Amino acid sequence: MIRIDSRVTIILIILLFLFFSISLYPEDKIKKMESDLPRLSGKEKIENLVELTEFYSRKDPKRSIELGNEALLLLEKNSDDQLRISVLLSLGWSYKNIGEYKRSLDCCLESLKLSETIGNDKLKAKSLDLIGINHILSAEYADSLNCFVEALNIFQRAGDKKEIASTLNNIGIAYDMSGSYELALNYYLQSLNVKEEIGELRLIASSLNNIGVIYKLIDFPEKAIQYFERALEINRKLNKKSSIAITLTNIGIMYYEKGEYSKAMKYYSDSLRIDKELGQKRGISNSLNNIGLTLFGMGKSEEAMDRYRQALKIREELGDKRSIVRTLLNIAEVNRESGSLDEAIQTLEIVIERATDINAKSEIATAYEALYIIHEKRKNNRQAFDYLRKFQILNREIVNNKAREKVLEIEKRIQMENKEKEIEILKKNKLIQQMTIRRQKFIKNVFFAGLFSLLIGILVLLYLYRSKRKINNELETVNQKLDKSARTDPLTGLSNRRDMYEKITYELKRISRMKESFSLVICDIDDFKLFNDKHGHDCGDFILEKLAKYLSSLLRKQDTIGRWGGEEFLILLPETSLEGAVKLSEKIREDISSKQYDYNGIEFSLTLTFGVCSFDREKEWRECLKSADEALFRGKNSGKNCVVAAK
Repeated sequence: MIRIDSRVTIILIILLFLFFSISLYPEDKIKKMESDLPRLSGKEKIENLVELTEFYSRKDPKRSIELGNEALLLLEKNSDDQLRISVLLSLGWSYKNIGEYKRSLDCCLESLKLSETIGNDKLKAKSLDLIGINHILSAEYADSLNCFVEALNIFQRAGDKKEIASTLNNIGIAYDMSGSYELALNYYLQSLNVKEEIGELRLIASSLNNIGVIYKLIDFPEKAIQYFERALEINRKLNKKSSIAITLTNIGIMYYEKGEYSKAMKYYSDSLRIDKELGQKRGISNSLNNIGLTLFGMGKSEEAMDRYRQALKIREELGDKRSIVRTLLNIAEVNRESGSLDEAIQTLEIVIERATDINAKSEIATAYEALYIIHEKRKNNRQAFDYLRKFQILNREIVNNKAREKVLEIEKRIQMENKEKEIEILKKNKLIQQMTIRRQKFIKNVFFAGLFSLLIGILVLLYLYRSKRKINNELETVNQKLDKSARTDPLTGLSNRRDMYEKITYELKRISRMKESFSLVICDIDDFKLFNDKHGHDCGDFILEKLAKYLSSLLRKQDTIGRWGGEEFLILLPETSLEGAVKLSEKIREDISSKQYDYNGIEFSLTLTFGVCSFDREKEWRECLKSADEALFRGKNSGKNCVVAAK
């Protein structure tokens, strides 16, 4: 069975989701600007063209390219470099949106050079951002990271939180595409935190959607659905129909993969309805194909065939060759399963012909395998053998290619991890360099002053000795603070995800030498969103800080607690059985629920839900973490304010 989703498709959806989240121009304004173009001249015409080029880069890239090139011709007689950079950036987006990445990169590099020449840091950072996106689409992830980090430094110096959030998100995408999911999740969560500070719901929704995709990829379906549902809720508030349709499709895919076909049908059908309202042909064809897959999974072959044929008709109109081949494969599968073998053979031969034109080897191999099964069923042994041999040869080639791709992916992942270490080192070196420069300037000044008199020289030498010792102490303090900040959640002062990973890894090494185990506990504040919505984010921060201190006070010296994300905490309990962990969790739960909190005269109580799992030496610790998370999910669904042990 052919599915429409893939890693590249998911990331392209993320990039489109971000791009279309930019506020659109009013349609009537655009129509007026178009009608005014013939009568305009000079700078007024250039400004009109620049604005239209930016608008159409999102909606009609080819029209944007036409207008942008006209604007560049006029700008050759006008020395307004800022307008030229704006046009080049819009053209960069337009070429990217039609898949011409080389041309897009050329525009971005020219805009980068111009922005450096005129000393405009903001436009330089925007150029770097778009160059980074082009590197992602060309699978050059380490290069993309270099661009994003440089852009992030500029935006941070300027204090531009919206651009900071966007660039953190782009770094997350680079790590995501390279397979470094933990780092990707870390940057997505950082981006989400900044967006929540800004308070722009459409930006928050895009981050929630991205985090949902990561949880899907690391096989946490319940978590993925939670984040998708939160994104859906926000998009519905904002009435962002295109984003609603994308998120509905993501949720539908999750339920389809879990085998919950009725739920998948509901989400796919809602997405189809919205795409029809918007006239989005590609979205309509994808939804019809998804519905066909789901109906086929439910055993409704005739209805599935009807949806596939509708999807095929639209995809033929769009000229989407790979999607056409995949839909034909689905049609052939329905024919084969329903006994219409002649029709299945005819369709599969068309698949082979069309897939060969676009070098879609995976689809050709699927067709060969299906033809082998059909001819074997019909006892056409010679033809069955021929197709089996073709399938085996092509499949071996695909497997070898995948193995090579896997090696390249591992190499890229190592590159990305090294780049992350380089970033941390650069941050430390920058601080050290600044302090070294200060010290050198100070020594130089003191040296010239010391020439006036021996007495002053002696005093200065004494002062230098003390200063040097102080600076060394400061350097040591800075390094300690950097190390601590890299491992500490800034709001609660608890360990962050990175530190918890390291502590769990250390505990695994420790117990490998002894016959001991440990337990993991995930706890989540019940109905935390209600506090934020009712009393504001300051109240939420107050709760997290107070609760962090109180939870820490209830644990033993050898135990470790960290903020796992949002309102979740992870507790590592060394030398603790499942029974002991459940008892401790129950004690904490009772203490928390019996305590009253006061925020600016508002009194309230809190409850926590706990998921508990003990580490099994026969499995990886991540499976233990996943089991604890699933136990937490069951606790939430069974009424909250409880402790649930993993099965």
